[in-house]
Amino acid sequence: MTDCDIIEEAVTIPCGPSHLEGVLAYPELDAPRGGVLLLSPHPHMGGRMDNNVIEHLARRFAEAGNVTLRFNYAGVGGSPLELPTDSTPFDYWGRIEAEQDYRAVLPDAIAAREYLARILAPGHALVYVGYSFGSCMATLLTEHAGPDYLAAISPPVSRVKFEGLASCRMPVCFVTGEKDFVFEPEGFRETYDAVPGPKFHVHLDGCDHFFRKEEERVYQALRPFLTGAMAPGKGP
Repeated sequence: MTDCDIIEEAVTIPCGPSHLEGVLAYPELDAPRGGVLLLSPHPHMGGRMDNNVIEHLARRFAEAGNVTLRFNYAGVGGSPLELPTDSTPFDYWGRIEAEQDYRAVLPDAIAAREYLARILAPGHALVYVGYSFGSCMATLLTEHAGPDYLAAISPPVSRVKFEGLASCRMPVCFVTGEKDFVFEPEGFRETYDAVPGPKFHVHLDGCDHFFRKEEERVYQALRPFLTGAMAPGKGP
């Protein structure tokens, strides 16, 4: 299928007693052939659904014939978050990062996943694509309900242990940047070696953590993996 025109639709995602704001993108004329759930970076580092990488991938994978969903975590943009009167969303996310207890955010990811899964026709592949902090959330979400494919862009292996990847039997793809401050070769090797299923690694020369003006390179790195055309690699 060649790239096609797409529709972008603002959606409201039920999440417990509250909701999340999101954007669906899908082919204008053809039925989607798969679904891609995009999980954003930490809100303290541009973690919104309009992040440059997340927004670009959402549109490009939709142009390739998929339905994509990007969303804002609770407390970000138009996704509400109930807090004590003396606390702010900035404080909330600061505590989550300080404690690295990301399971507090898991209900958001589960809600988005369930919303997208309801749209997909039976038998269509579901893919999680997490960027930075989003790769942590994608891994946690995999423990709750596994995808058909899992992609981790700039996983922060220098700060977070990706222990959940040790049980991933689906194909997993890592995309990293040569100048990325969270890329630590020894830690990445440990993370990569722990994945028991098919695994791939694309290391992009000259790219830092934010991939500004390099978003299309990230998409091109992921596209063959998600279309099944990439043969298993040997890692870094």
